[in-house]
Amino acid sequence: MRKSVLICCALTLLAVTCARSQEIASYPAKLLFENSRMKVTEFQAEPGKDICGTGKHSHPAHLTIVVTDAKIKLIKADGKVIETQVPAGSSFWSEAETHEVINNGDKPVKVFIVEPKQ
Repeated sequence: MRKSVLICCALTLLAVTCARSQEIASYPAKLLFENSRMKVTEFQAEPGKDICGTGKHSHPAHLTIVVTDAKIKLIKADGKVIETQVPAGSSFWSEAETHEVINNGDKPVKVFIVEPKQ
């Protein structure tokens, strides 16, 4: 009986984990952590989709950590377009800004954005 309960619990946990993984894959953003001092968000984007927000949007000053190789198209608030490649493992600081960022590659992109709170 005890073994059956353990197997049932393990299968339930596996099913919930798989369902959660599919849910994460279908949404571009997932809040990973937030407290009074910082916020960490995971963003995922399929090719041709927005990476860190929908359309033109704004962020406060933040650290970006690039998890996968990324080919991006950045459209700045003034309309200037920058196309670049950012390798996995890169990180960079950005001051508060308004932009649009599109996955311009042929593979999914994943980044983490860390926003310190003041």
